Amino acid sequence: MMPRILLLVLMACQLGGCHQGCTSAGDLTASEGSGVDGAGPRGLIGVLDTHFLGSGYYPRTDLSAVATDFSGRIYLAGSTSVSGISEATVLRLSPEGILDPTFAIGGVFRLGTPWNNSTAKAIRIDSSGRILCTGTWGLHLLVVCLRTDGTLDSSFSGDGIGTHIGDAGGGREVGFDIATDSLGRILVTGFAEDSQGNSKVLVRRYLSTGVADTGFSSDGVLVDVPQINWWSWGMGIVANDKIYVTGFCTNYSWQWAMYVLCYTDDGARDASFGTNGAVVYDHAGDGFAASSGNGIALDGTEILVAGSAGNLAAVWRLTPTGTRVSSFASDGLFPTGGLAGGTADTASGICVKPSGEVFLAGYSWDGLSGYDIAVWAIDPDGSTLWTYTEPRATMDYGWKLVLTSDRVLVATSIGLMVLR
Repeated sequence: MMPRILLLVLMACQLGGCHQGCTSAGDLTASEGSGVDGAGPRGLIGVLDTHFLGSGYYPRTDLSAVATDFSGRIYLAGSTSVSGISEATVLRLSPEGILDPTFAIGGVFRLGTPWNNSTAKAIRIDSSGRILCTGTWGLHLLVVCLRTDGTLDSSFSGDGIGTHIGDAGGGREVGFDIATDSLGRILVTGFAEDSQGNSKVLVRRYLSTGVADTGFSSDGVLVDVPQINWWSWGMGIVANDKIYVTGFCTNYSWQWAMYVLCYTDDGARDASFGTNGAVVYDHAGDGFAASSGNGIALDGTEILVAGSAGNLAAVWRLTPTGTRVSSFASDGLFPTGGLAGGTADTASGICVKPSGEVFLAGYSWDGLSGYDIAVWAIDPDGSTLWTYTEPRATMDYGWKLVLTSDRVLVATSIGLMVLR
């Protein structure tokens, strides 16, 4: 069990042509919106899209992630409880929100026996249309590869399933995010526990066939232990195939500190980034007691990290060398809070439009009894364009999000939320 963690998630940067947690230049072609008087870029104004199922919601509990493909179909990843046992689940919806009967069984894939007690935490559509997921199966890291029809792809690892445990010498591994690079290789990031129960950064790279890529960290497996208790959450890849991982570490004073690690293509730390490939912000100089990185995105060569700084939701914008971009918000850090009326906000997912606007999903304390789903739209200079929050249940959380030309799709604890 991860001590002192309430609810943190990650998100990966968009790679290739599909929208998956974040977008890269060239994905969106719709005309720009005015961005004036509260109107967001490309006409996004921050209200529920009632053209989607009449409500702007596809209700579904135990949801973790969302992606779309070239046809605009929507993929949701999470789990389904069957007689009290969780099964990793992927759903495919039409752009209008209707289950696709041509996918798996009635639009729903469930990873059943013997893979009980499993869940999918991240999803990606690769360049050939395969659906890739990572998460957990019991104490094991889990990777699942599906064909476009929603059946397991035997060209990946023999049966479409990969599981791993013990990479750091302990008894638990978790996959939190999955991505593909320019050569079609598959990367998974998460954490692996050592024999003492401490969590280490874990990055695995596979060939498209599911075989470990020995060109990465000699055996396809990277376990990083730069400090005690490092948890990794997000991953992004730039054109030259550098790998960025964010999360938080507990320092020797047992305070949380946001970090970004940068690796070269072979799995070595990139010495040109930060100090020996690492940037760590404990934020003592910013007046925050603690911080965490929950999601990561790329805007050209700059790196954006979503998370929390103290009790505020936050975004950091960094240069390729790991320094803050001083022209963004306040010296490269955008903190915001109180969206639902309370004093605790967190950003979980992040996306960037090609025109530079930043979108965050997360949750905000209502000041009374629970959290509300929260979405923020931020101008390229670090000022707020619009915000959205809505109480639906006692404890509502926004996780990962996807941008299309005219929508913001947010995976939440109560289902898919669609804003326009």
